[in-house]
Amino acid sequence: MSYFLYDWVVNIKIHSSVLVWIISFLIFSPIASTSAQDSDDSQSSDAQNQTASSMSLQELSSQIINPLAKIWRLDFENDTIYNTGDIGKKVWTNTLTFRPRLPISLGNWVLLLQPQIPFVDTQPKFEESLIRGLTVEHRTGMGDTILATVLGREIFKDIEIGLGPTFILPTATKNVTGQGKWQVGPAATIFYVPKGWTIGATPQIWWSFAGDDNREDTNQMEIQYLIARHFSNGWNIRTRPTIKADFKANDGDKWNVPVGAGVSKLFKIHKVPVLIGFEAQYSIVKQDTFGPEWTLVSDITVVIPNPQLIRKAKKARSGHTPVNHTTN
Repeated sequence: MSYFLYDWVVNIKIHSSVLVWIISFLIFSPIASTSAQDSDDSQSSDAQNQTASSMSLQELSSQIINPLAKIWRLDFENDTIYNTGDIGKKVWTNTLTFRPRLPISLGNWVLLLQPQIPFVDTQPKFEESLIRGLTVEHRTGMGDTILATVLGREIFKDIEIGLGPTFILPTATKNVTGQGKWQVGPAATIFYVPKGWTIGATPQIWWSFAGDDNREDTNQMEIQYLIARHFSNGWNIRTRPTIKADFKANDGDKWNVPVGAGVSKLFKIHKVPVLIGFEAQYSIVKQDTFGPEWTLVSDITVVIPNPQLIRKAKKARSGHTPVNHTTN
């Protein structure tokens, strides 16, 4: 009975997290729609500065998931995770991540600013006592924020590379939802984007350098790898898992290596491009003590106007506007 009650409570929490990103989408969509409509008349026809409205669904799908693409977008990702291990507890956890991607064009280069703000739901906290043994309590709160800043460009045909620093800021509202350390390290993006495909990886490494002296120092890495096939009708087949490594952990708990498969579909709602995706991931290598085994991913990405491209389009248009002179 207690198991079914727990499962019911977890599902309520999961549904509430999904509801949060749906509400967020409904908030941002009208804003994006209005801005897109206002800027529609001022878009340039320059092929080098194509806007979302002039791309095919296949091209736009590739641009949305390419970190160095020049379009701005807001990504909401919900991860529902089934955790297992030698600790003997099977626990569902849930994380909703808000990830804006805001590229700034610097000539042939692109500076990507990508904060990643997690909201952790049902994070387990283990407590051990002589009477009750090992028990699990759950915590909900904001996690640590990741801020990646990558400068990159196309170096060969269809090959894009970017490098820069990445930071972890100790913004967690609960000890169990964060690490309590300021962290810094290198980040990179390596992508191959031939027509109809997006293939690449985004590795990031962090070391702690300040923070709570009572918390353990960190040395960790994440590598998100991506393979996606884009079709002309807006459908995509993809895999987008994230490999994680904790080099401070014991040997059997250092790595989590998932594989996955999923689909996504690109829509245009009031002229606003919206990409909705679902993916299932399974960890072929996982932590022995306790770690993710299955992950169910649902995400939604909303394209918003890039002010830099809008200004450039307006400037290009005004330069071609004839000026009428009247003489007395």
